[in-house]
Amino acid sequence: MYGHTFLRLDERGREDGGLLDYSLNFAAQTDTRSGVLFALFGLTGGFPGRFSLLPYYMKVQEYNNLESRDLWEYRLDLGTRTVDMLLRHAWELGSAHFDYYFLTKNCSYQLLPLLEAADPSLRLSEKLPLQVVPADTVRLLRESGLAGPPRYRPSLVSRMLEGRKGLSKDELGLAAGLAQGPEEGPLEELGRLPPERQAAVLDSSLDLLRYRAGFKEKDAPEVLRKEAGLLKRRSRLAPGTALEVRTHKSPVEDGHETARWGFALGAGKDAAFEEFSIRPALHDTLALQRGYVPDSLLEMFGLRLRHDRRNGGIWVEEATAVNIASFSPLDPWIRRPSWKAASGLRSLPELGCRGARCLAPVLEGGSGLSWKPGGGSLLYAFAEAELSAGGVFEKGGRFGGGAAAGAVLDFGRAGRLQLESGHRDYLLGDGRSRSSAKLEWCLSLGRDSELRVSLTRRTPYQEASVGLNSYF
Repeated sequence: MYGHTFLRLDERGREDGGLLDYSLNFAAQTDTRSGVLFALFGLTGGFPGRFSLLPYYMKVQEYNNLESRDLWEYRLDLGTRTVDMLLRHAWELGSAHFDYYFLTKNCSYQLLPLLEAADPSLRLSEKLPLQVVPADTVRLLRESGLAGPPRYRPSLVSRMLEGRKGLSKDELGLAAGLAQGPEEGPLEELGRLPPERQAAVLDSSLDLLRYRAGFKEKDAPEVLRKEAGLLKRRSRLAPGTALEVRTHKSPVEDGHETARWGFALGAGKDAAFEEFSIRPALHDTLALQRGYVPDSLLEMFGLRLRHDRRNGGIWVEEATAVNIASFSPLDPWIRRPSWKAASGLRSLPELGCRGARCLAPVLEGGSGLSWKPGGGSLLYAFAEAELSAGGVFEKGGRFGGGAAAGAVLDFGRAGRLQLESGHRDYLLGDGRSRSSAKLEWCLSLGRDSELRVSLTRRTPYQEASVGLNSYF
């Protein structure tokens, strides 16, 4: 969801879409498969970052095909002399390394000093905020006039989904059956179709077969047999025109800014409060979806401070380390689970406490299903687990689980509304169960500002708030 940026060095006069050109890439050199160590070293500069030069078709294979990620390409308006100096400086950096910091001195930031070395008048890096994600770099280059309009290079999944849009229900079933293996039955059914429909079905079937098999150095014999059978049948038909994938996705620079701060007023049981919040990164399900991966949530290092007007006192209401949710709507061709995970400190007033005494570390996660009924709305259900600890609990902590279900409704200009309800029981430690319900409405007032209204109930505590958020 954060994305990645790199440079492509185009050779003039080529008509291959840049596939045979070279890409200049800065990335961390990692030596661990541990997710915990990867996050720790990535955030603290524990990995060396190096520049590398690879053919562009290898990056397309990696991102477009292996990882099913769309690519956006922006031509940079740099003179011949500047490009020559950039290449000379890149050669100097061939044996150098820089400490890699995931949120600051990362793949996206390091491209800017490289451009500045080629043309010192640019002065790009000083215009960036403390934290940097790829969208920030692209947005800066677009605003400075250095980067031209984006060119969209769809991933394998995007091409596959676009290609199947033109198939009827029966043709979709036939394409899926052929991907299982071009046996005599499906081939006989295929032969009853007009040649142009046969071609469309076979093209979609080949995309599905390749997506499910993946891209490996050496395919399994069964995959090769299926692919050869489909290609042989397709070769008997007239070649089709190249599929033009029309996308409603917005380029990354059209999205809201990375960081966010907010101010809210609210009231709860025996309390009235003001709340200040700040979040360095990045996006949630209610924010304006333009420019971001739809139906996803990724928040890091968020902080909410609360002041109680009636009883006095200022405390940390929530300190989020990470909060992630990935909704993968059910699809007969794409089989990926929906999941979520969160960790941090959280206030738990439903336990009968107030203020700083309510704060406890919480680790939770879940897996489930989601659906897209249409119109940009989303339905979901999760099985969840939670581990918490601290003095606020009886017996010093609790472990348990439960379920939650909800909906995100998109009303276009009228905003987005999220409703969620859940229940958890605890098997170890503090055995008090928890039922919860939440309703939150977000109205975008522009690309970088929004109004939010929230109603929350965690039995027996309940509260309401209204606030303004601004992205920067």
